[in-house]
Amino acid sequence: MKKLITLSKFNLILLWPLFFQTAHAETCVKRVFNQFCLGGTIDTLVSAEPSTTKQEDDGTTRYEFSVSGKHVNVLAQDNTVIAVERYEPPGDWLNFTDWKVKLIRLYGRATDLSTFPAYATSRSSRLNALKAGKGVAKASWSQPGWSVTLVWKEPEFIRLKYTLKTNPPTPANNTEGL
Repeated sequence: MKKLITLSKFNLILLWPLFFQTAHAETCVKRVFNQFCLGGTIDTLVSAEPSTTKQEDDGTTRYEFSVSGKHVNVLAQDNTVIAVERYEPPGDWLNFTDWKVKLIRLYGRATDLSTFPAYATSRSSRLNALKAGKGVAKASWSQPGWSVTLVWKEPEFIRLKYTLKTNPPTPANNTEGL
């Protein structure tokens, strides 16, 4: 009997992380940067405290972290993580292309959302437009329940942002009923 109790405790210890991960995974739409749970509650962020917390005008709360020397913003609304954004220095063509290739390997073909002036048709003219603050290189990947966007518009860094998709509110039916 004592062996059975010891064996049960041992099995419980071994299986506990599996139960915890399964329960935790159900609330997490996407694990981002191995630390943040897109779609999870803000209470399950990380053990580290945010360096700053800001309340935005639209009702979201921005938590700013420094994780392994990188600047990370976590946006939450109604206690739910709706976006996680990380800054990847430097802001240059090589870094943008490197991240874009990594993301294409993970998520497939991207949607190009870049905006450049009409004269910026070559790579060098687009680089000049970016340096002058007149252009934005942007690629997006849409996945079930979430999306990821890669943006380069600042010379210091590129931004990698994971966003939770929400169902758009149903428009009110303003027709007069009988």
